[in-house]
Amino acid sequence: MNYQLEVRIPISPTPDFLRRIHFMAGSLERLKDFIGPYLLVVCVGADVEAYDLYERERWSREYPIIWLWADREKYRRDSFWETSREIFRQPTRGRVVMCADADVLFVSDFCDLIGDLVKEPAVAGVIAHSPPFQNEKFANTWRDLCAKYGTPPPSFDYEHTGWGFMVQWEILRFTPPYFNFGMVAAPAELMEVISMEIGKADDFVNAQLDTFFRFQIALTLSILKHRLPVRSLPLRYNFPNDPDFDAKYPEELADVRILHYLRCETVHRERDFRTLTDVAALTARRDLTGSNEVFRQRIENLYPIVAEQERTSGTMRPVSRLESIVVPDNLQRNGPDVLAEGIEETGESLLNEVARRIGRSDLASLDLLDVGCGVRFTQTLINRTLPFASYTGIEVFRPIVDWLKERVENHDDRFRFIHWDVRNSMYNPKAPSMGDYGRLPVDGSYDVIMGFSLFTHLEPEDAANMLQFMRKVVRRGGFLFFSAFCDDLVERFEDRIPEQPLLNAYYNRKYLERLVTEAGWQIASYAGPAGYLMHSFLCKPVDRGQ
Repeated sequence: MNYQLEVRIPISPTPDFLRRIHFMAGSLERLKDFIGPYLLVVCVGADVEAYDLYERERWSREYPIIWLWADREKYRRDSFWETSREIFRQPTRGRVVMCADADVLFVSDFCDLIGDLVKEPAVAGVIAHSPPFQNEKFANTWRDLCAKYGTPPPSFDYEHTGWGFMVQWEILRFTPPYFNFGMVAAPAELMEVISMEIGKADDFVNAQLDTFFRFQIALTLSILKHRLPVRSLPLRYNFPNDPDFDAKYPEELADVRILHYLRCETVHRERDFRTLTDVAALTARRDLTGSNEVFRQRIENLYPIVAEQERTSGTMRPVSRLESIVVPDNLQRNGPDVLAEGIEETGESLLNEVARRIGRSDLASLDLLDVGCGVRFTQTLINRTLPFASYTGIEVFRPIVDWLKERVENHDDRFRFIHWDVRNSMYNPKAPSMGDYGRLPVDGSYDVIMGFSLFTHLEPEDAANMLQFMRKVVRRGGFLFFSAFCDDLVERFEDRIPEQPLLNAYYNRKYLERLVTEAGWQIASYAGPAGYLMHSFLCKPVDRGQ
């Protein structure tokens, strides 16, 4: 094989993902005298027509990069999980194959790892920080999964790397070979075995569990099914930018080879890479310590060449902004009270209420996800010049999405709109059910998720699914704000106007709060109806670890 190392990464074609790949490529290029010839295989998934990324990202011609698009129809069905599966469908091109997240940076020479895996083949990775299911049935859940999938009984030989601070319950301390998916490596012959198995294992796990960690679990089952040799690596090969890990593993931090900047509390993998200006601001920070400072220094070292390549290759596209929009009346689907009060007046008032409830004066620097978006907040954010970082809207009514994509998304880099063909008795009765999807049709994660006039049109099963789906894409420290019709005289749920299904969906408040907590949220505040805002709930995610 021509390449000593092949690195496979799944991404979405957003500016921050593409720029992270550029920095990753730059960090590998600086180490090529140590690690030898390398190849980056970048699998790209999105519900868009595939386009030429070599032409769009001309800097990539300077590096050994292969761009590959995931199948669009499959992506529509399974979102970014399909992109992850695609990286395992690739033919092996390197002696050692590494599967990595886009938020990985190569800090110093790791040729010893490559050499060891060639000499003594094994599937190698850093053990996950915490278990995928944190309850008293932890071990039995693993045993049950293995028995059903037909693997040998698992042995619990490896300690979770977050033991002692992220994980403190003794029964959760040890695990089967369950790796953090920031970086997993194996020689080509072992990766080919995994590639043949992991799709089936992922289907199995997805049918058994509702978990964000399904692919990591599928990898474990694939390893156990074929009795593959494994190697638990020191944390230096996949060190998280986390102060708790800095404190527990100072020797590993001092010798860090591969840094996984997955934590977003101090530096932000999406916001800090959106533009070169954002990256420059990151490099100028002098408040960072530990692993975050190691990360900043490495980015600072790489910045001059990355910035120059983007400028000279024509990929430094200016950030576009709309100053105003006029929305056609036929796309305004708000009630008479909102229309009477004013679209933008009510929109600004609601956004200010969200900011107030989360303890801020505005939504500046926050990434917003609006489920059932309509047009009101897009119109308000643009025409009232309100501060925010990004706004993603999901909508079932196709004409709204088509108009917003053409008139807003194509002209303002802060906005993205997604049509979701999901069943709703009021708005979209013939579409597939929400349970068929398993998640929202978005990538990445968000600071604030909003659901105005959303749960007012959802039956309980869909409300429970929606809350679970939202939980999967909220950031640590993020929020969910939603409105609902509540009536304590209702036993649980009442579709108040049966002849117009889900026009007015009423919930008993305690029952709705139970759905919220069962989905992994805690209620931070509640408010009764005020003006044109119904009962409203501010929720925070319960920390499940990483």
